[in-house]
Amino acid sequence: MSTDPERKNLRASDADRESVAGLLHQASGEGRISFGELEDRLTKVYAAQTYGELEPLIADLPMGLPSLGRKEPDTIRLTATVNDVRREGRWKVPRHIIAKTEMGNIHLDFTEAVLPVGEVLVEVESKSGGVVVVVPDGVPVNAEGIGVDSGSVSNAVTDETLGLSRIRVIGHSGMGDVVIRRPRRRWKLFGRR
Repeated sequence: MSTDPERKNLRASDADRESVAGLLHQASGEGRISFGELEDRLTKVYAAQTYGELEPLIADLPMGLPSLGRKEPDTIRLTATVNDVRREGRWKVPRHIIAKTEMGNIHLDFTEAVLPVGEVLVEVESKSGGVVVVVPDGVPVNAEGIGVDSGSVSNAVTDETLGLSRIRVIGHSGMGDVVIRRPRRRWKLFGRR
């Protein structure tokens, strides 16, 4: 996705530069660019004045170009009344997710998602359905803010690494379960993949 031609000369904000810097850090962490290239690109990011100067710095990366200069929705609301709701694959994560279950389940898979730099707040209201949160390595999760009635909370993410992104889960579990885990490892016939 590219910046509109008429917007290329518009001034970039500090938030735009931070958004691009976050994508570059993510790309470096995934081995897509070297540490030296990361330093070089970050120097250019912080010197950039316009959207047109920022765009080429991440145009060759699969993360996708952030909507520079456009306000993204800060909150999404997901409700699973009877059916299940899933967010997985490549998706852009807002800073606040409200996950409400009645009898259905909500599955939030952040493994391939584009996480913002800083904290993502997942607010759970699980009456009788369940909420599953799958988090990639290197992203810490704090789930201490969940109240429980007869349901349960299971957090298998023990990594305390201070990464660029982190997830905080709060809310209430009535009869439903909240499960937080790393991605399951797939096995091939002749070894681990």
